[in-house]
Amino acid sequence: MSLIGGVLKAFTSIQATQPQLVSANNVKRAAVALILRFRLVDSSRGGDGSPSPSPSPTSPSDSDSSLEDLFNQPWMRDGNVIPEILFIQRAARNGDRWSGHVACPGGRYEPDDENLKYTAMRECWEEIGLDISDRRHFLPLGQLDDREVTSSLGKKLLMILSPFVFIQTRPVDHTLQLEAQEVESVHWIPVDALTDNAVYTHVEVDLPARLSPKSEMGRWVLASVLSNSSLSFPAIELANRPAAVASQSGLASVALEEENDEDFAPPMPAELDDSISELRQRTVQNRQVAEDRKERKVGKDMTQLSKRPSLRLWGLTLGFTLDFLSHIPSKASEDTRGAKKTPQNVETTRHLATAHVIKALFPSFNSPDINLWMWVCGRRYRSIRRQWEQAARNPGSADRRKNWSGTIRAAHFATIRRALMFAVVFRILAAFTTLSILGRYLQKVVAWFV
Repeated sequence: MSLIGGVLKAFTSIQATQPQLVSANNVKRAAVALILRFRLVDSSRGGDGSPSPSPSPTSPSDSDSSLEDLFNQPWMRDGNVIPEILFIQRAARNGDRWSGHVACPGGRYEPDDENLKYTAMRECWEEIGLDISDRRHFLPLGQLDDREVTSSLGKKLLMILSPFVFIQTRPVDHTLQLEAQEVESVHWIPVDALTDNAVYTHVEVDLPARLSPKSEMGRWVLASVLSNSSLSFPAIELANRPAAVASQSGLASVALEEENDEDFAPPMPAELDDSISELRQRTVQNRQVAEDRKERKVGKDMTQLSKRPSLRLWGLTLGFTLDFLSHIPSKASEDTRGAKKTPQNVETTRHLATAHVIKALFPSFNSPDINLWMWVCGRRYRSIRRQWEQAARNPGSADRRKNWSGTIRAAHFATIRRALMFAVVFRILAAFTTLSILGRYLQKVVAWFV
């Protein structure tokens, strides 16, 4: 099955699937828009992602578009059409731990919003100037499962995030107007860069900074006992070829209204701890590249673009992106008897995304002792994980609509809390034991000299 066919089946699957919704009182809500389009790549330019003239669209009418209208257009049957997903890179802002993160357009639900889908559409318009409420050009496909945003150790539910999927139904290059205080750049990423050609990497997050207790003494203890310990979050490397960039510096001078809960913000990668100047420089590079693309030929332009640092898709955005990709059928070939074969390497197919969703949700530790305690305390987590994977392999299972994401998250956070408690206690005991042994030897040495 071609990628186009797989994406089409994903669209119909999303339309036919009821999302898992999380109900909670007095919890903030937010919504994001996962936007897809189909682009005709100019084969004469090697299909390297360079911009190419869009085919002439059919005359827009006042009637709503549909998936059937989209896939019946002649240009969609061209072999060089590729599906793409829109991502934004958040602007760099002092005090904002979202600085530089790859995300989808979206934001918090406001009391005046009609519903969460309206929130996603409104935020998309405000952040990048794209009107996805225009039914002549965009079609809302449906909603993915809600995502829970919790405190660092999962004890408190801070926000519920609802992702909505939209598809651009006409090959029109929309002019984007970026809100510079919110968005630094916009990127259209080919779906195959997230599936078959995905390049997986990691984002390292300092563990004491991740936990960040409000007590100064607690922070000192964690920094002392868990020094040099970090979390490794799975990420996908993305080519940094912006389709639009902000017109001003990515370092916004606006005052930020932070949450009362300090641990609401996502973890800041260790590599971005001192990145405000780096992100400001990246913004300058963005503008320079945009100017160069207008003045240079495509070949020279691509050489310039290839020098840009890659982006990393990770965390919450990677999670719901993989939720979407899980609707794409797995690539199972048929043998001469007509029976389906299992892919030789499930890890590289990227289509049955359950395992990858789990990896995106839950990081690993760089400290062997913490990983050991995670294994000792993680029996229930491993059991739930096996059940989830079994349910994913059997779509007709009665457990198919169970909230696996929330269930396994609770089990994993409980495992982390127990593992960290054991690790901290044993590290402290080990330190006191070492000091006691050294003290005895020191006493013997002093006594020998005396």
